[in-house]
Amino acid sequence: PEVAGNVIGRYFEDGQRGKRGDILYTLDRRTQEAQLESLKAQLDEQQWIWERMKILAETQAASDAEVAETAFTLESLKAQVAEQQSIVDKLTIRCPYDGRVAIHMIDVGTYANVGDELVKVVNDSVMLVDYELATMWLPLLEVGQSIELVTDADPDRTYSGRVTAINPFVNDSTRSVQVRAQIPNDDLSLRSGLYGYVNQTVGSYPDVLIVPQAAIAYTTTNEMLYAVVG
Repeated sequence: PEVAGNVIGRYFEDGQRGKRGDILYTLDRRTQEAQLESLKAQLDEQQWIWERMKILAETQAASDAEVAETAFTLESLKAQVAEQQSIVDKLTIRCPYDGRVAIHMIDVGTYANVGDELVKVVNDSVMLVDYELATMWLPLLEVGQSIELVTDADPDRTYSGRVTAINPFVNDSTRSVQVRAQIPNDDLSLRSGLYGYVNQTVGSYPDVLIVPQAAIAYTTTNEMLYAVVG
C-alpha cells in the first residue's frame, strides 16, 4: 500500500488467477473519505463564489485582484480534491496485471503500513530466464537468438524461447555476462523461481559435413580425413 490503514477486506483466494484491476484488498477509508467530502463542499462553495465574482467583475463591482484571488482559490481547491481522491483510491489495492495470486501475507484486521508486502502476484503468461555465459561468447551473443530450457521440475520437457536482453555490464567476480530470455508459458506449467539448464544457439554453419573426431588422422604437419569414393 501507498497509504497506511487497517485492512477491512480481502477479495481473493490463495492461488487463484486474477485479472488486471481486480480488487485484492481494501483498507479503512472513512477518515479519508470524510476529508474528501469536506473538500468537495468547499469546492462547490468556491465555485458559487467564482460565478458570482464573474458577474460582479462585468459591472466593475469587483476588482481584478479579487477576481484573481477567487480564481486561485478555486484552482487550489480543485487540486486538493484531486489529491484527496487519489489517496482514497490508493486504499483499494488492485491486481496490477493478469496473473496468479500467491499465498496472502496479511489478513483482515491487520494494520498495513506503507510499503508492507500484502500478497505477490506472478505474471506467468511469459516467463523470464536469467543465466550467465563466459565472456568468450560475448562477440557472438545477439538479441533474438534461440534458447532451450530444461527444468529440474520436469526434466523430460524442453521449453523454447528467445534472448531479449544482454547485460552491458560484466560480472567482475565471475567475469561472465548475464543474459535474459523470454519463454512463452501458454499452459502455465512454468513457475517463478525454478532452476533449470539453458542451451543457447549463438550461430549456425549451413552445409557443413560433421564427422566423428576419431575419424581424423593427425600427423606432425596437419590433419587428414580419408573419404571412400565409389
